[in-house]
Amino acid sequence: MKRLLFTIAILSSVLPLYSQGFTVKEKDYNEQITEVRRLFDGSTVALKGKFEYQKGKNYLSIKYDNGELFLIDGDKMTIDRDGINQTFDTSKNLMMKSLSNALLYAFQGKLAELAEEQQADMTQTVDKDKNTVVTIAAKTKKVRGYSKIIVYYKPDGTVFKMQMDEFNGASTLYTIN
Repeated sequence: MKRLLFTIAILSSVLPLYSQGFTVKEKDYNEQITEVRRLFDGSTVALKGKFEYQKGKNYLSIKYDNGELFLIDGDKMTIDRDGINQTFDTSKNLMMKSLSNALLYAFQGKLAELAEEQQADMTQTVDKDKNTVVTIAAKTKKVRGYSKIIVYYKPDGTVFKMQMDEFNGASTLYTIN
């Protein structure tokens, strides 16, 4: 019974995407990216770099012009920032798994799974430029995690922008150029 209810919940959150003729197009990316981090104190940091995503694999890499690295390769996440290299096993670290899945699922079109995992509601709109905007908003406030994730898809179904807002007020905006 639980499995049936879960399946119905997943289908009901996916159907709005397909009923409006929208399908995420998963593709390889090898593009420039701009990232703007708004910290919880209101200050901002803007970075540019090279973004790589490999279709069909759990692989995503951002090599920043300032030497920083963010890498997801399967269950391994590496963050090299300010001369400190950290590697996480996302199968054992729930916070890093949440970040990894939020990014990967957006490119893989697994938005219903992302909403379910984030315990969030999902809505979809189309902007004036015919881009599809999917918003995943938390149902309840938590100590950590994402209050809102917004993914912007071009009319062809490819990701070009993603915003991740945290409960503590921090926010990250990725724009793929």
